Amino acid sequence: MATEKFRDEQMLIKELLAKHPDGMSIRQVSEMLGINRNSVAKYLDMLQMQGRVTVRRLGAAKIYSLGNRLPADAVFRLARSGVIQFNHMLIVIGLNATAEESLRVSRDEILGKKIRDLPFTLECNPDIHHLLLNGLKGNERRTDARIIAGDRTFAGKVTVSPVFFENGSPGVSLVIDPESGGEQGAVPAKEQDLSEPELNEIEYICVFDPHGILILVNAAYCRMMQKSKTDLIGQKWHLVIADSDCKKIKKSIASLTIDRPQIIEEFRVVTKSGESRWQRWTFTGYFTDAGEARKYRATGLDITGWKKNEERLLAKHHESEKRVHESEAEIRELNKQLYNEISNREKADFHLQFTQFAMDNASYLIIWIDREGRFIYMNKRAYEYIGYSYRELLTRNLFEFLPESLKMHWDSIWDTIRAGRHSTRESVLITRRGEVPVELVLNFLEFKEKSYCCCFIADISERRDAERTLKERQEQYRFLFEGAAEGIIAVDIQTRTIQQANPAMCRMLGYSEEELLTRSIETIHPASDLPFIFTEFDAMARGEKKMVPAVPCLRKDGTLIYTDIISSTLVINGATCNVGFFIDVTDRRNAEMALERSRKELASIFNHLPDATFVINRDGRVIAWNRAIEAMTGVKAKEMLGKGDHEYAIPFYGERRRILADLVFHPEDDNGIGNYLMLQKEGDLFIAENTLPGIHGGNGVLWAKATPVYDEHGEKIAAIESIRDITERKNTEDALRESEERYRSLIENLPQRIFFKDVNSVYISCNNNYAADLKIFPEEIAGMTDYDFYPRELADKYREDDQRLIHSGRSEEIVEEYLVDTTMKRVKTIKTPVRDARGNPLGIIGIFWEIP
Repeated sequence: MATEKFRDEQMLIKELLAKHPDGMSIRQVSEMLGINRNSVAKYLDMLQMQGRVTVRRLGAAKIYSLGNRLPADAVFRLARSGVIQFNHMLIVIGLNATAEESLRVSRDEILGKKIRDLPFTLECNPDIHHLLLNGLKGNERRTDARIIAGDRTFAGKVTVSPVFFENGSPGVSLVIDPESGGEQGAVPAKEQDLSEPELNEIEYICVFDPHGILILVNAAYCRMMQKSKTDLIGQKWHLVIADSDCKKIKKSIASLTIDRPQIIEEFRVVTKSGESRWQRWTFTGYFTDAGEARKYRATGLDITGWKKNEERLLAKHHESEKRVHESEAEIRELNKQLYNEISNREKADFHLQFTQFAMDNASYLIIWIDREGRFIYMNKRAYEYIGYSYRELLTRNLFEFLPESLKMHWDSIWDTIRAGRHSTRESVLITRRGEVPVELVLNFLEFKEKSYCCCFIADISERRDAERTLKERQEQYRFLFEGAAEGIIAVDIQTRTIQQANPAMCRMLGYSEEELLTRSIETIHPASDLPFIFTEFDAMARGEKKMVPAVPCLRKDGTLIYTDIISSTLVINGATCNVGFFIDVTDRRNAEMALERSRKELASIFNHLPDATFVINRDGRVIAWNRAIEAMTGVKAKEMLGKGDHEYAIPFYGERRRILADLVFHPEDDNGIGNYLMLQKEGDLFIAENTLPGIHGGNGVLWAKATPVYDEHGEKIAAIESIRDITERKNTEDALRESEERYRSLIENLPQRIFFKDVNSVYISCNNNYAADLKIFPEEIAGMTDYDFYPRELADKYREDDQRLIHSGRSEEIVEEYLVDTTMKRVKTIKTPVRDARGNPLGIIGIFWEIP
């Protein structure tokens, strides 16, 4: 049973290696086949001794590959050609005497060297380095080569064969077969060589045309055919070979082209003497530029000796395999015993490996120390965590990595654990990356009459951090709870009794903390509101509500306050509680009520404004329409509120169109606004006047002002337009203007000089006659004084008279001097002070004329 398992597992290993030609490690084979690693190692060693697998090193790992290699020493013994052997690093480790002689090198020159450092060159395709690498992979290859050794160059064949050495490691043999007489210079490889085939007496050379008719032959070919040149030339080229080989050769020759002009074939030939010989023939085609065959050259070489050597080598290989098979019975019996031993060891190894794995991967640092604290054993986690290698720690003492205080108490600790009581304590472990808080659990152990302490060490950094974080959070919670501006109470959902209350809640309700903790929610709310309070309390307990606004609360002194309550559930001392955050909104509620009263008052004021007024929002919808505009347009507010699309323009213009209020939101766009009698912008205000067809039978004049409304961010949210009927005022202004025009006409046509000054004796206006004397236009006099036209003495006199009369309020007739150009004249002047309706002085009017 064990033998069958041995064979099956070896077969499985060989099949697996066949699927992975690049090789596999022992671990990879073990994992993929589920075979114990020790067993896999034994099997691979056996296969390596048999030459069935090869091995190479990749770092610290051994890589095994399937191979069918010959023993390296057998190749040396049997080969007649030159042989050079390379190890798996492609370093020369041996050569035979034939190689030394043919290459004219000594062993000392090439042993230990790589192929590129050798004192000769092998030119072939693929290159020799590539051939050797393939040989290491188990691939045999034979090819033509050009050998350059010193000042000699000759043709030959090279054969690369995979081998294995006595220690089982892989290698490769390089067999070199120089072609006799093949040194370059004897026969140039060009077309003109065809006229001199006699020079090479080893190779059989002949030339024939595309129909197979011989054109040239050399002496070696004649000897082989046992005919003269005369007999052969003009005849068809042929060899006595098997029909299958003949067909193959004809097919190969026919396949030659200008791009692929050469081919090599090996086959058996029967000579005239009846002997069967192995020959290798190289067929070369010569073609015209158009690609048509002109002739063929055939070069043959007898390779019977090499083939026999190859057959002898193969026979030796079979003989070696036979000896291996003969010893397999003995090995199988040994293997059976080995397998049983391996099985037993596997079980022990498994338990040992499992225990070691558990120890190495434990979360604890596990350390054994002796009575003096010296390290005896530590798991992988321990030495990696401390930051030293296993070997380094075995020379150290645990007390080097612990505080001095622990060493001072070590004797008492040892006595404690020796008495059968383990010792647990917190301390600090000094690692290479710094000090780390740890917990030590110390136990006493006896093993093989020796006493030890087993230490389990756990990093408690996270626990310390968690404890510190918990403490900080508790402090934060206490700080937030006690320092919160909002009142906070926790109420047991079942009993509705207050479990906790913060200082803000005590101040809010006027109770001490002790007093509140003896009360229930019934006592802090008005009795009339309790049904509502209980309903909301239960909804919060079920999680259906989080916030209840403006809840009435009863203070200790009986006064009423209002609070917004935000609630969540929390378990406190095992009881589920509603935790409520009470925000005093009494002032806000009073302010809201005052705001509501103010809103109503403002609405009343808006509705009673004497000017017709409406308001639109950003969407152009009417949001206010007062009574005055109802009276002006006949449209009620309920009919207009909420309307958009310029509905508010219809009562004034009979159509939908943009009006003054629309400019508030789009001041840059006056398209569609229409023609106003007057339109002006003052900051963000717009003022306009216009006649409207719907007012006073089509002759009415309206004055309008539009202004924006801003929110707290400075954004326009509405536009207010106030409209006033100024038809009567306009009519009055027109009448006054007509009266002024008549007055102005009268003044201008009087022969006297007339002027009007303000209370400071500054000219406001004058008529044409007076302006002509002053050599100015009437409108230019505004803002001037007598000092601008008269000598100072005369101007002082005029101003003194003005001020006396303005203050006295009486008219006066004065005879005085008057300067025109350079001529002084006498004039009679009547000056009359002017006052407003309240009796306040406005200025003085003067009229004068010349007298003799």
